[in-house]
Amino acid sequence: MKFTIAMLSRLLPTLLLGLSCATYLNASEVSTTRLKATAGAGVGSLLMDEATMLNPAAISFFQVSSIYIQKSGTDFTADDNSPRSSASEENLLFIASDSKGDVDGSFSYSKQDDRFGKVTRMAASASSAIGKKSALGFSYSTTKRTGGPLPAKLNQISAGVTHAISPEFTFGIIVPDVLGDDPLARRAIAGAQYVYKDFIALMFDAGAGWETDAKESSVVRAAVQLKIFQDFYMRFGAQEDKGLKKKGTGAGLGWVQPRLVIEAAVASTQYSELVSIGQVDEKAKETSFSLSYRF
Repeated sequence: MKFTIAMLSRLLPTLLLGLSCATYLNASEVSTTRLKATAGAGVGSLLMDEATMLNPAAISFFQVSSIYIQKSGTDFTADDNSPRSSASEENLLFIASDSKGDVDGSFSYSKQDDRFGKVTRMAASASSAIGKKSALGFSYSTTKRTGGPLPAKLNQISAGVTHAISPEFTFGIIVPDVLGDDPLARRAIAGAQYVYKDFIALMFDAGAGWETDAKESSVVRAAVQLKIFQDFYMRFGAQEDKGLKKKGTGAGLGWVQPRLVIEAAVASTQYSELVSIGQVDEKAKETSFSLSYRF
C-alpha cells in the first residue's frame, strides 16, 4: 500500500499534538500482560494491543479491531537500606484498537492506585504503511498524578518504525521521546524477532542514549516464545536497563483464538536508587491477567 499525502495528513495531527507539549521525566510505566511476560521485549515484534506503549507502527500489519482489558497488581519490598516501606499497587488498563483502514489507530486508558495516590494515563497512536513491508507510527500520552516525587502532569510523544524483512523475520526501532526533553528518554531502541516454523519465536531489543555513554544508558531485553499444543504459548524474558537502573525477568502463558486472547503473566524487577525520579532500592513482584477480543 502506497504512503500517500492523504495518509500523512492524517498522521500529522498526532505528531503536532505531541510537539506542542513539553515532556517530563519518566512517565508512568504501563505495559500489557504479554510485555510483562517478555520483560518488555518486543520492539521488533508484530503486536497490536501494545501500540500506545511500545511501537506504534506494528499495528499496521493487522486487519482487525480489538478491545483489551487488563488487571494487574504489584507488591514492592523495600531493601534494608531503603527509606520506604513495602507497598502494593493495583492497575486497570483498557485499550481499543482498529487497523482496518488506511490509517490505523489505538487508544488506551490506565488507572493506577500507587503508594502516593492515583495515577491516570491516556494515550493515542496513529500508524500507516509506507510500502508493502514497512509502517510508520506515532503515539502521544499524558499522565496525571495526585502525589509523589514526579510532576503532576507528564506528556510524551514517541515514534516508531516496523519492517518485515520476511514472514519470519521482523525488525523495529522506536524513539521514546522525539523531543528529547526527558534526559532518561533521550535514546533509541531497536528490536528484532525471528520465528522458526511457527513453534519458537526469539525476541531481542537493544538501545542506548545519544547524549550519554552507552555503558550508563544502555537497555538490553531478550525473550523467547514457545508454542505448546495448538493454541497455547509460553513466554519468558529478561531485561537490564542501566539508564533506568533496573533489571528483571518475566514469564507468562497465553491462549490465542481467532477472536479471543487470554494472557497471564508474572514479573520480577529489581530497582536501584535513581535520585532524579525518586527511585529507591527495592524489589517488585507483579501479576497480570488480560482479555482481548478481536473482530
